[in-house]
Amino acid sequence: MFFTVIIYERGNTLLDTINFLNILVFMAVIYISFIIRLIGAYRTVNDPIFKRAFLSLAIMSICFIMTLVCLLIDRITIILGSQGFTAFYFMAWIFVIIGFLGAY
Repeated sequence: MFFTVIIYERGNTLLDTINFLNILVFMAVIYISFIIRLIGAYRTVNDPIFKRAFLSLAIMSICFIMTLVCLLIDRITIILGSQGFTAFYFMAWIFVIIGFLGAY
């Protein structure tokens, strides 16, 4: 909220890129530790239903991180002169769909 009300300037893509980077770092700290614990639980459990559940949650977490990575790369290409909506933008939405399917 602070970013959109105080700092945001329309058309300043650098601030968007910095914001995506901040969110990516914050989410990576949370989700990487979550992924490590999920993979550990996946290796220790014997029930195939729980194994599938832990694996799908790990895939969801990886996809959510990759969503922000792709959006960050898209913003960087805009700064470098692209018109936007690169392949990374659409890959980000593909990762969102895969992540939601993993959460389901």
